[in-house]
Amino acid sequence: MNHTKFYKYLKNSDLKPNTIKKYVSEYNIFEDLFKNDSEFLINPEQTIKTLLKEYTNNKTLVAKFNIILLLLKLYHESNENYETIKAKYVVEYTRIKDTIKEIQEKQEPTEKQLERQISTEQNKQIIDILKKAVKPIKTIEDLIPLRNLIIYLYQDKQQGRGDYITSHFTYEIPDNTLYNYFYLDKINKKAYYIQNHHKTDRKLVQQKFTLDNTLYRLFTRLFNAYKKLKFKNQYAFYQDNGKIQMNTDNLSKLYKRLGENTINAPLSIQVMRTQKSSNDIEKLIPLMETARKQGHNLNTTTKHYLKKGLKKL
Repeated sequence: MNHTKFYKYLKNSDLKPNTIKKYVSEYNIFEDLFKNDSEFLINPEQTIKTLLKEYTNNKTLVAKFNIILLLLKLYHESNENYETIKAKYVVEYTRIKDTIKEIQEKQEPTEKQLERQISTEQNKQIIDILKKAVKPIKTIEDLIPLRNLIIYLYQDKQQGRGDYITSHFTYEIPDNTLYNYFYLDKINKKAYYIQNHHKTDRKLVQQKFTLDNTLYRLFTRLFNAYKKLKFKNQYAFYQDNGKIQMNTDNLSKLYKRLGENTINAPLSIQVMRTQKSSNDIEKLIPLMETARKQGHNLNTTTKHYLKKGLKKL
């Protein structure tokens, strides 16, 4: 494929930086996956077969087909068979999305979620092991156990997506929204996560989260160590070499390893978030059934119909 055409499209688009990064990553993956077939886009039967063999996660496949449809339009819209080729991809794309919807409506855990769920006892065991691994910090290598403990505790307490991993840290209230920030208020001994950028930027405004005292103490220790070791940047989290900022891909891999290295079981941030969200599912099921009977979804029920203080009927 013509690299220039693809990158020119991205440059002139209004896509968010993170989306552009994902598109570039997918593009490079396709370049490698189909390196022996320069015409793979116009060979939908074989391309679909390859994707289904290579990837088993339906959400991953949806993302792949999104890029496939974009690239097909970008490179082959003038092809006389464009609409026919596109239709074949759309049929498979729709089938996969319908399967996802069907699974979601059943509210049954996936195989991965069942495999990677952990108990409260295992969670405590992981935290205890990570705490014991923390040591006095004299070198960059000594930072790693403290960083790992903070990441695991933050995920356990805040349950957020991975956008925090590229945050900067500050000791003053940020006067800009360039980044997400961990703000340490030394006077009041409080730690805050200030979220300016997240997956749903178009829907959510800035969010500010107060962190517990344990995280305040740990972040203070981490950022003091950065100063002691003369780190030049204000990144909240560094990769093991102490030079490069962590990213969401590093985070997912690290989180998985934290489980493998402590309880001999791989962890998943998505599974953890699903477990936390499912703690009170028994209370939600009747409300969801009411929403279904009334002909709308749970979001409509909670936003427009759910009121405090009304008599039970």
